[in-house]
Amino acid sequence: MNSQSCTSSRSTVNDMLKAIMQCLDAIKEKLQLLQPLQAKVIELEAVVMEWADTIEEKLQPTQPLVQPA
Repeated sequence: MNSQSCTSSRSTVNDMLKAIMQCLDAIKEKLQLLQPLQAKVIELEAVVMEWADTIEEKLQPTQPLVQPA
């Protein structure tokens, strides 16, 4: 392989690596935007679970549904 071919290959690899890094940077920025939303989802999940527990408790019969004979 001649030196010009090696230089060209190296340049192509470097260009590809730069493009990959740019894509990763863009992904990182988008993930950072999602972090506050993730925290909010966790908070809402806790509220919903609390409501579900409350509803479940209220649905529990206090007396047997069928009276013993």
